[in-house]
Amino acid sequence: MKSAAILSSALLLAANCVSGSPVKRDSWMPSTTLHNLVQLNQTQTLQLAMMLENLESALYTEGLGKYNESDFENAGLPNGTRARFAQIADHEATHVSFLASVLGVDAAPACNYSFPYTDVVSFANLSGMLESVGNSAYLGSALYLTGNTTLLDAAASILSVEARHASYIYSSVLGGDPWSGAFDTPLNASFVTSLATNFTTYCPPSNVTLPPITYPNLTVSGTPQAGQSVSLTYDNSTAGNSTQYLAFFSGLNTTYANINSAQVTIPSGLGGLVFAVVTNDTSVSDGTIIAGPAPIIIVSDSNSTSNAPDSISTYCDDVKSDDVKLEHFERNDVIFYDLDRFGLEHDNLGHANVDPI
Repeated sequence: MKSAAILSSALLLAANCVSGSPVKRDSWMPSTTLHNLVQLNQTQTLQLAMMLENLESALYTEGLGKYNESDFENAGLPNGTRARFAQIADHEATHVSFLASVLGVDAAPACNYSFPYTDVVSFANLSGMLESVGNSAYLGSALYLTGNTTLLDAAASILSVEARHASYIYSSVLGGDPWSGAFDTPLNASFVTSLATNFTTYCPPSNVTLPPITYPNLTVSGTPQAGQSVSLTYDNSTAGNSTQYLAFFSGLNTTYANINSAQVTIPSGLGGLVFAVVTNDTSVSDGTIIAGPAPIIIVSDSNSTSNAPDSISTYCDDVKSDDVKLEHFERNDVIFYDLDRFGLEHDNLGHANVDPI
């Protein structure tokens, strides 16, 4: 397996420097200020989901078009990894089709994207990060769908698949932790949009405009590990001279660490994927956020370099291409079944007919 340290190298979204104590921890439940920064209606919630699904689908289309099975094998990844990624790509394309069917004329078209991976391993890292963002986005948006149990069920079924994708990539493919703790991290619409726009170069004029606020980029440099310092890069021109903190969102908790000279020391008790923002207060709101969020893989003690094998094992079973094709056709049938089960009328192409949300 690869060391978990290799995971952090491919997370190319950013942060400035933070260092040292004090550290403060607060609970971050779904009803707190981060969720109240922006209110979405049900249509906007599904458009936000489709924006991410378009992004993920484009990544897999590009990456799988660039790298063949030999490229994956030569990178030392487990046997059958590319075939599994082809299945994941199929899932994401299905998510796009499903959301387009539900949204109808309100569907969000795909944009043009630029992805910063340079090889198969960094492609896999980026895939895992975007799957995690997708999982957190659905989790953070669920409260806006509580008035429609049909849509809530559909979103929850996609959320669980996104989580499985991320766990597979981080553990079986990259040899890291399959989860970050007992709870996943809900992300609000502003954070999700800020993360997605890092990869978006152009959107057609007909694309939907979502209300979320976006924040300046934050880049984190170094190997994030408890007790170690990392450097942050972000636009500090309008922040003034106030004390600044790096807020780490992990599960339902927020941990704050002082930023000194663009350096921060990673607090103990964090591991796996966390999301961080620079703030000028030990509570996060739209008025206190300076930059971010940045996804960070924190190397946990259980997956440190001293305990990790030198190479990725090949314990995964081979996945035959016929299996992938079969699942593709089965998945097309599942789309029709799901539309029926959710009580959505549809035509022969699987396009759902729903009342305006």
